[in-house]
Amino acid sequence: MNTRFLILSGAIAVAFCVSVPSAPAKTAGCPCSPCKCSPCTCGGGGGGKSGKHHGKEHGHDHGSSFGVGGTVDLGGIGHRSREADPFAAGGGDKPAAHTEEKQKTKRKEPEPTSSNFDEIKLTGIEGKGDIPPQDTFNVNNDEPAPKTTDAATELKKAHDDYHTARSEWLKKQPNWNNLLHDWTQSPNTEEGNRKSAKAKKKIDNLAKQFDAGDGKQLVDDWKTKFDNALKSGVKVGDNALVPPPKDDIEKKKYAVIKAQNDLDQIKQNYDWKKQNAANQDEEVNKAQKALYDSGSSANDPQYKAALADLDKKISAAGAKWVATDDGKQEVNKVHEAEKELDKAKEAWKPFEKYVEK
Repeated sequence: MNTRFLILSGAIAVAFCVSVPSAPAKTAGCPCSPCKCSPCTCGGGGGGKSGKHHGKEHGHDHGSSFGVGGTVDLGGIGHRSREADPFAAGGGDKPAAHTEEKQKTKRKEPEPTSSNFDEIKLTGIEGKGDIPPQDTFNVNNDEPAPKTTDAATELKKAHDDYHTARSEWLKKQPNWNNLLHDWTQSPNTEEGNRKSAKAKKKIDNLAKQFDAGDGKQLVDDWKTKFDNALKSGVKVGDNALVPPPKDDIEKKKYAVIKAQNDLDQIKQNYDWKKQNAANQDEEVNKAQKALYDSGSSANDPQYKAALADLDKKISAAGAKWVATDDGKQEVNKVHEAEKELDKAKEAWKPFEKYVEK
């Protein structure tokens, strides 16, 4: 029985040694328990470097390990690392300048000073505050800042305000939709044209009624802005911006302005068509190429000759277009507009002396 007991005890001891994982042994002189190095190199044994205590050679540090094999280097805390230059262009070498910590200076608290208020003046100009400080200006927060707009902008606004109000007023008038339909949608026949003209006359009468009634103030404001624009030298080239006349004198005055605008517009169309015809002319294109090939120096005789030839070819092309049916038609339009302007000026001439300049 003793023999059996000894054999059983030995088997249990062997099984215990096999089942328990082998932990790194602690060598003589090693302060760790248990030691995580295998073989231990922290102390004097194991054949490692004497005196090293789980340093960087082993990849871990006491007090900074976390998780499984993770390490955190705390050596950089408190030191600012250099940041990338946000204005540097990509692909180039970084500048060699070093970023240094700015030393913070302690804020010096103002020293308390004593005053007996002898320097404060409660009477006189200084005391009343009538002398403003230098390089300052007085601002009254209760009053809005003045708006600065030019005469042309004011005229356009007055025009828009009038037409918006008149449109809303006309929509409220009886039979307005039928009148608008007859004026704009009547067929291009004798009966349709007569119906359209009749509706247009009624619409004009409604507009006059608005101008003399609900829209009188808007018309007056429009006229004021129109006169201000003319006095300031603004050229009112759009006839739509000319206000409705209140009498024959204003009617004749505004007729001159409108006739001049019509002539300017017709001349502009004439010049555009003439230039377009020259641009498409073959001789002009050849002269342009010759000018391009001659060089760019204005003092070069060859360049001057090429430029003179180009001007001659453009004039010839324009004269050729004027001789066409399209050109003759545009020329007649210019002549008719000039006649209308002369008639308007002649009608206005007797009243011109009554207008204050």
